[in-house]
Amino acid sequence: VKELSKKFAAETSIFQEEAQQMKLDYERKVEDLTNANAAMQELRALELKELRDSFVRDISELKAETQNMQEHHAFVVKELTEKCAEEKSLLQEEAQQMKSDYERKLEDLTDDFTTKTVAVFRENKRDGEKQQADHIDILRNLQGVLEEAQSRCAQYVAELALARE
Repeated sequence: VKELSKKFAAETSIFQEEAQQMKLDYERKVEDLTNANAAMQELRALELKELRDSFVRDISELKAETQNMQEHHAFVVKELTEKCAEEKSLLQEEAQQMKSDYERKLEDLTDDFTTKTVAVFRENKRDGEKQQADHIDILRNLQGVLEEAQSRCAQYVAELALARE
């Protein structure tokens, strides 16, 4: 039994040493894992910081680009507004010129029409006066012919009356 006791004690001692070694290995692994976890959290924190910094830089660049685009758009809008105003002014001048030309042509046509109308009226008046004078001459001739015919009739009637007597 002594020997078994010695053997049991030796095996217990070996077992305790192995258990102690396993405990130390376990604690080392826990410490390594804890250190690895801390290192990973540190890496995550660095990655997050880097991502945040990158995001902040991107936002700043986008703000700058947006500001540049707004300034450019404002400049383009101003240029287009000025160009539009110039074109509007030119169109108004052109429209005014066209209106003046139209009014001048209308006035010329009206004057020409009036001149031609007056000329035709005067010519028609002269023709009418000439025709009236010709008709008056014809009427006078007819009056003379009528008076001569009446005079002959009166002579004929007087001759008949003498002849009946």
